[in-house]
Order: sequence, then C-alpha cells, then structure tokens
Amino acid sequence: MLIYKNMSGLEIEISGEGYVESQSVSKGAIITDSSPIVVNLKTPEQIYLSPKDDETLEEEDLPQD
Repeated sequence: MLIYKNMSGLEIEISGEGYVESQSVSKGAIITDSSPIVVNLKTPEQIYLSPKDDETLEEEDLPQD
C-alpha cells in the first residue's frame, strides 16, 4: 500500500495496521488528484475474532513482533 501511495502521488490516508479491511473508494470509481482516499487496515486477529472473543482477549494473548 505504501509503495502504491508513493508511486501514484495520490493523497491516501492509511488507518491501522495489517491487511486492508475496507476503503473509501468503490470499485471502478474515477480517482482524481483531489479525491480523498482512506484505507482501513486490521490485523488478522481483529478480522477473525468475533466480538465476544474480542472482549475476552488479553494483550498478552496477541502475537509479539
């Protein structure tokens, strides 16, 4: 994502870390230099845990970098 941001010169706001979970631009949309683009990232743990599991997850249970 960062390489594309640098190569395209577009203003892209990246929120979070991990894999792309959502973006503000729809498939097939025409993008201009002034188009705001927001890409939301989530870690695999955030994507695959149910809300119930997320409440009981302790920080020490998360993988360490």
